[in-house]
Amino acid sequence: MLIALLCVAVLVGATNGLAAYRHAAQPLLWTHGLDLVSSFLCFVWYCRDGDARSFSRSRWLNIGMILFTMLAVPYYLWRSRPQGQRRAALLRYVGFGVVLGLVTATGFVLGVKFA
Repeated sequence: MLIALLCVAVLVGATNGLAAYRHAAQPLLWTHGLDLVSSFLCFVWYCRDGDARSFSRSRWLNIGMILFTMLAVPYYLWRSRPQGQRRAALLRYVGFGVVLGLVTATGFVLGVKFA
């Protein structure tokens, strides 16, 4: 799931780079489509991780994971990890966010270069 999320990040960056190079706006359907795919991938990761840890998912956390992913993931990580592993899980989350940003920026550069 996380590899697929990185692939989507490259696509987002590349399409942003292409649009910036052409001085045009991205099609709204494309932007929302990629947002939906990203949310779906995060939700699938959350479900699989919760099942692997026997975490009882609530309806509100499910909704939060789809609508407010950046806030819901740290909350989920804090609640689902044992006492000694919480900070490490949050640091990995922040690290993955940095990697996502770098991958998106790389996609942007590739989109501009191959435009």
